[in-house]
Amino acid sequence: MGNKPTGYVFYNADYDAIQVCESDGSWQALGTVGDGPPPGPTNCSNIGDTCDDGSIYAGLSPDGGVPMYTTAADAPSSTITWNDGTGNYTDMSIENCTDDSPGTAATCQTGETNTAFLVGANGEPDYPFAAAEYCDGLEPPDAAALGHGDWYLPALDELNVLYINKNTGDLNGTFNETGSYPAGYYWSSSEGSFSNARVQMFNDGTQDYDIKSSSGLSVRCVRR
Repeated sequence: MGNKPTGYVFYNADYDAIQVCESDGSWQALGTVGDGPPPGPTNCSNIGDTCDDGSIYAGLSPDGGVPMYTTAADAPSSTITWNDGTGNYTDMSIENCTDDSPGTAATCQTGETNTAFLVGANGEPDYPFAAAEYCDGLEPPDAAALGHGDWYLPALDELNVLYINKNTGDLNGTFNETGSYPAGYYWSSSEGSFSNARVQMFNDGTQDYDIKSSSGLSVRCVRR
């Protein structure tokens, strides 16, 4: 939904629910309109299968062990930074993810929560947080949204699921596996320190840190 004001009410067609924007940027369901959440994407029971909605089943998210789906391609821009592209770095109030997968901090797994926090952090000096904003902003009728409005930037451990399954089924060949910097590295929504965010190279799976203002890193959005 992007950055919406506190109290903004929205009908989420994906879950047939009325939601309200909280002060921290997260969405709280007020109740369902019909019969509750619809079933997940169909005809994609195996990792790497393309679902009827065009998303690809990527595996189980470590955030709750639920199915996670991704787009068929990376974000088209080659200049996406983690923050606003400046050196006005700030150590966010969310816990830093300092371990490689599997991380011990919750923020190593909770990409959906991380993204909502970043989108709502408009008081920070290096706002907006471009990579998270891109995924959060995927909404119909944008073709990349595939009919959904709940995409987010994966946390480091969720990004690692994409890496592990990158050559499975229809996921094969859709990631940048050149190993070249910067495009061969993917942003996660996990902060590493005041000036760095966690990234992963899809050539060999190396997990590292990169400066939040670095441009040209790849972005792949997911939803659960």
